Amino acid sequence: MIIYLVRHAVAMEREDWDKSDESRPLTDEGIERMTEAAKGLARMGLEVDAVFTSPLTRARQTADILVKELQLAKPKLLDCLAGGYPPTDALVTLQESDYKAVMMVGHEPDMGHLASFFLGTARPVPFKKGAAMAIDFDGKSGQGKGRLAWYMTTKVMRHLK
Repeated sequence: MIIYLVRHAVAMEREDWDKSDESRPLTDEGIERMTEAAKGLARMGLEVDAVFTSPLTRARQTADILVKELQLAKPKLLDCLAGGYPPTDALVTLQESDYKAVMMVGHEPDMGHLASFFLGTARPVPFKKGAAMAIDFDGKSGQGKGRLAWYMTTKVMRHLK
């Protein structure tokens, strides 16, 4: 199995948004950069069986961009990607499936904790906005069983040929 972890793209700042944090959207720049980054991932030939996303607006928008550019099935909402949940909650979802490749879109610091959980590192892995990481497993996913395949920022993904 391979898991692609993606942090949501650049969103409006909290102080510039007068509604709930859950509904805070991506900026126009965030949408543009993530679209170009997703096109870069598409040029890599990524194959993904399922996309799971946090229900928060900025993550859903990011997942929608990835789904469109990679020509994938509609993303599935996964509450445990919204933030504040233990990594084992995401693991349960993965272990109950037969997927070979899954993409999970969420937030910091949770993406960093999830990466650390799968890689077996002592500290969370920092994720820039829109960054993506591929973690490869021999067989089923599990705590400390993953190997880092790659990590890319949106800047790198936008330049993939």
